[in-house]
Amino acid sequence: MAWSKNQGPKEAVRSFATQVGEMLNGVIAASGSRLIDVGGVQAGAYEVKCKKYWYKPNGAGPVTFTTKDPGQLVNHGAFIALYDLSERLGGGDVYIKRAVAATMAMSGGNRNAAGYAAGDFEANTLFGNIATAQSYAHYLQNPAIINALMSADQQSAFTAGWTKRPGANDNDVTMRRAA
Repeated sequence: MAWSKNQGPKEAVRSFATQVGEMLNGVIAASGSRLIDVGGVQAGAYEVKCKKYWYKPNGAGPVTFTTKDPGQLVNHGAFIALYDLSERLGGGDVYIKRAVAATMAMSGGNRNAAGYAAGDFEANTLFGNIATAQSYAHYLQNPAIINALMSADQQSAFTAGWTKRPGANDNDVTMRRAA
């Protein structure tokens, strides 16, 4: 939900809700999951008054976060919605769901915090972790081929994207995430 007061930029406010919604849909699509208990996901309501952006848990609720930074507003709303979403994904890719849950946990955010809830959450980190989970699942389906490609050219860009602990067996390989 998005609306503006005192002739605020309605399109900008609507874009906040759209960005959060697209992030949620991206996670659902990437995981191949279905959402259980849609009503349990707090998507939030976004408003603008003068040069301040407001977040409310719902359209009729009180303002729980105010900022002058639109990126911070989107991160705040996305964190809360993704936190709720991560607990309501049924079926799908277990590695992606683990990546989402771990990203939320490692962000240091608190969805129930008074004020800014997202901690160090960043959408780029989330989607990087999802890509890593997808690559790892791909590896588990094709370990012999991937190991052979890495052994054939240990200095290749392909091999540089993977890491193997010294002394680990051939099935103990993980994808490196670019920093």
